[in-house]
Amino acid sequence: MPKNRKGLSLMALVAAFAVAAVWPAQVSAKPSSETAAAKVRILEKRARKSRTIIDFWTNKTRGRWALHLRYDKCWQIHGKQRRLVCRKARQSLRFHTTRYEKVSQVLYELRLETGNEEHWNCIHSFERGAGGWRTSTGNGYYGGLQMDLDFQRAHGLDLFIKKGTADNWTPREQMAVAERAKGGIRTSINERGQVYTWQDRPRGYNPWPNTARMCGLLG
Repeated sequence: MPKNRKGLSLMALVAAFAVAAVWPAQVSAKPSSETAAAKVRILEKRARKSRTIIDFWTNKTRGRWALHLRYDKCWQIHGKQRRLVCRKARQSLRFHTTRYEKVSQVLYELRLETGNEEHWNCIHSFERGAGGWRTSTGNGYYGGLQMDLDFQRAHGLDLFIKKGTADNWTPREQMAVAERAKGGIRTSINERGQVYTWQDRPRGYNPWPNTARMCGLLG
């Protein structure tokens, strides 16, 4: 722990840089000029950086700070610059905690196997109700691709358990489950309560006979 003014100034500078150097970086699910794989690589790098900094401030690796967002205590620093250093360190922790959560969600979305989004968007354009991807009209079909309950349980049991019916899923989650059905991937639950996938006969676009035909996906 530095005990002189010069050491405290240096620590204040480092803490301030930890915030300023990353603040302009924005999390975006759809950078315009990059492929999905490139987006994933960039976001994985951001996630690793934020996770490392979070672990440092919370003393989970080699850090000595043991900060907590809810507490004012910052016992490692003493002297006139204590408040400044602690405030900057806490800002860094808060920023990277928020960014890590956002990046993790975007990565999850990007890693979903959605197949040909153009096809699913076309089907959606004919299937959707007034609520778009969040349609729930009470007719037994849900979401932007109008999946019934049996379909959701058969191909999206993990999401059904976590979020409820398909109108609560994101568009990419709905397309990912539809893609599972197209390829014959089914979901079941084992004796330990864990959802697993298994291969069944591919269903293609047959669950959407009329709208898929309107999109030229069925003969």
